[in-house]
Amino acid sequence: MYLVVVLLMGVLPVVSIVAEAALSHGGADLTLLIGKWFVVWSVGSRSSGSGIRGL
Repeated sequence: MYLVVVLLMGVLPVVSIVAEAALSHGGADLTLLIGKWFVVWSVGSRSSGSGIRGL
């Protein structure tokens, strides 16, 4: 249980931020990347998981 929380709220957003920053070659604002990926991983994946469990 705690592993899932750590992955969704810490590890996966950081990996996504680093990957997109590396691929954009410095063209993306770091603040926007941080906001985007923390929202995607914390809200989007949890909502998708709840929807799948409801089936």
